[in-house]
Parts: sequence; structure tokens; C-alpha cells
Amino acid sequence: MKRNQAIILSVCGVVLVGIVLMNLDWEPSSEALATKALTASDPDARKKAMVLLTMRKPQSSLVPLRRVAAESQDPEVLYAAVSSLGTMLDTGSLPLLIDDMNHSSEVVRWGAYLAVLRFYGGSKLPDGLDYDWNDPPETRQKVIDRLKQLSAGTPGEALSDKHKSTKDKASSKDHDKDGAPK
Repeated sequence: MKRNQAIILSVCGVVLVGIVLMNLDWEPSSEALATKALTASDPDARKKAMVLLTMRKPQSSLVPLRRVAAESQDPEVLYAAVSSLGTMLDTGSLPLLIDDMNHSSEVVRWGAYLAVLRFYGGSKLPDGLDYDWNDPPETRQKVIDRLKQLSAGTPGEALSDKHKSTKDKASSKDHDKDGAPK
């Protein structure tokens, strides 16, 4: 009887260790996921890492997502990064998103455009700007340059209050309309 109990305890111990190890491997850090999305040789592994990263809470995934958006060469991974950053409405990511509106990949340009649109209410760009992701690069660049001008200066000044990040709202309270401290 004692021998059976010892075997059962041993099996339970092995199963418990296996579960712990699986959980450690199952929940890699957001930084580890970003690194895998950028460096994995297998495109499916890069995409899987990106999907897992986009499912994380914004406070743990924002910086790694920005890193992927700035460094990725894989259009599908980059599309996922810009889409996720657009959903977060983080004004610090806006310059990256605007730049990607002139990316060589049509799917990345489309994703970046949709992400930038979210900052401006979701239906049209500000200042009467007309953007088409299929336009020639020079035409797209003119719109991008104007968007950069509009988004420069006081954080989020071209954005409506409902689309500013909490940090931007706090800094707006501490400064007048020209950006000078109150």
C-alpha cells in the first residue's frame, strides 16, 4: 500500500512540475513576445508571438508594441502592431503610425491609416486631408507631413479631448492653450 502511495505522490509531483513549467513557458513576458515577433525565423512563430502580445493589457504591451512597430520588417507582424497601437489611442505612438502610412506594404499603409483615423474620431482625417493608401509615395508623403505638423507641439493638441491619453490630459491641465506652463 505504501508503495502505491509513493508512486501516486511521485506522479502527482511530476504532473505539478510539468504544469508549472508549462505555465512559465505559456506566459512569456511582453518583451519576450516582442523579441520573438521580431526575430523568429519562422513567420508563423512571429505571427503567433504578435497575436499573444496584442492580447496583453496595454500597460504591459505598449512599449514592446512600439518596439515591434518601429523595427519589424514583416508586413503581417507590423500590421498587427499598428492596429493594436491604434486601438490603444496612445498619442506617443502617433508618430510611428503616421510614418507607417507611407510604408512599402499596402497592408501596413492600410492598417496605419485606420489606426491614425481612430485618433480623429474614426471617419476622416483633420484639416480636410485626403489620404489614399494606393496613391504614389510623394502624394502620401504630403498628407503625412501635414499630419506630423498637426500632431506636433502640445501633446495631442490636434486631437479631441476624448482621444488624448491620460498623461496628455494631465499635461494639458498644467499648460495654457499655447503650451506654456500655467
